[in-house]
Amino acid sequence: MIVWLQFQPSEYLWKPSMTIARSDRISTDPAEILAYMEQQADLFDRAKPQIVEAYLNQYVWFENGQVLDSDPSHEDLVLRIYGAGEPRPLFVRKVRAVERYLSKC
Repeated sequence: MIVWLQFQPSEYLWKPSMTIARSDRISTDPAEILAYMEQQADLFDRAKPQIVEAYLNQYVWFENGQVLDSDPSHEDLVLRIYGAGEPRPLFVRKVRAVERYLSKC
């Protein structure tokens, strides 16, 4: 079973464009997941100008400064990644020219 958690790690606000996917077969420390997501978000933000040019309106699997895969469909991308044997936390984000954030009411 795959569990989907969506959040903006640094502010603990829900943000639909950030995804962690985790398999129940793997025990992952929440602090490690948070650190990973914050690191990837920072690297993504730095690389965003180049990413927007090539992947606008697509979902990207991003890790350590590189886009590893992309697809217009979030579901297709994640299923393809897990089908390739990647049962671990993932940084998947939809590439937008302007980010949309949800905040507490």
